[in-house]
Amino acid sequence: MDIRINEIGRILEGDYTGLLIEVVPTHPGDKDTNYLIFIWSETDNKQNWDGWVEKYEDIKEYFQEAHWKIEWLGNDYRLPFGITGCVTEGENVDQLIRIEGERWASSYKVRLSTWEDEFSKSEDIIVENEQAIRVLFKEKKWKVKWMD
Repeated sequence: MDIRINEIGRILEGDYTGLLIEVVPTHPGDKDTNYLIFIWSETDNKQNWDGWVEKYEDIKEYFQEAHWKIEWLGNDYRLPFGITGCVTEGENVDQLIRIEGERWASSYKVRLSTWEDEFSKSEDIIVENEQAIRVLFKEKKWKVKWMD
């Protein structure tokens, strides 16, 4: 069974089919850490759950009980919340962009600004969920170079 830590996956079979999943250690780097299992919908902020297991070995049992088959999407799937980037293609080329909000928030803000204003003045686009952010990026044909 392929179980990945700190990577987002889509549940293809079993309980919560179609939703996203991520397994996160409560104390990264600690060999005695516990694990949280987050499950959420990209389109409905009311569909989110979490589970807890005591140790790494328990994750496999948790996955088996839920009859999960997971497609791991890689870390490129993660939206870069709170990180500033520059639009390199599509509408708003050469503008700064930042996605604000936390996972499962009731809404998110996509902020656009010029380099001179550095978000002191910005165009804010409010969206309902993570999927709406992805749709917005597709509609605007945005490619972004994210800054570390």
